[in-house]
Amino acid sequence: MKKQTQPNTILIIRAENAKGILTRVLGILDRPNFYVASMTMSKTDIMEQVVIILEAVIPESAINNLLFRLEKIIEVESAMAQLTANIDLLKAGVFEIDVDKADPGFWQVIQKYGATVIFNGQRLLVEKTAQANDLLDLYNLLDQGYLKTYQETLLTTAKWINENGRVLPVPQIEMENKQTQFGSKTD
Repeated sequence: MKKQTQPNTILIIRAENAKGILTRVLGILDRPNFYVASMTMSKTDIMEQVVIILEAVIPESAINNLLFRLEKIIEVESAMAQLTANIDLLKAGVFEIDVDKADPGFWQVIQKYGATVIFNGQRLLVEKTAQANDLLDLYNLLDQGYLKTYQETLLTTAKWINENGRVLPVPQIEMENKQTQFGSKTD
């Protein structure tokens, strides 16, 4: 059964698209008790900017200092953190299945979870976009003899999901009683 180590923080960093920016950001995160679970970097509509999104385990007491240190990197325009305790994020899971073991029980699991199946003659892949707990449930069912490998992406959407499964806009983040909105520095 897969261990569930839940990242407690989403970091959103807007930075200049400069050589070595990922190295500098990850260097700050190379600390005891910090664990980066996943990371993505993408260009924005402004060609010189990128957005780096990290899903990580970070002690809550260290978040404000971490944000301060990230914003000291010359190329970083803003750094924000969101605790994930009250939100579930959509992710994509890709499962590689042992073709020889795809029996009727396997197909029932796939149908139950509404997953997409891709077969190219040699590899059988299953893709599912869902909240982390649903992916974990599917993983645990497929790990009973069908599963060869598994990969999980970070966020598949820049939206947050509330407890009723309703998609919400990205919230404003409050750190040290200062309102920080995506793309702006704190005072």
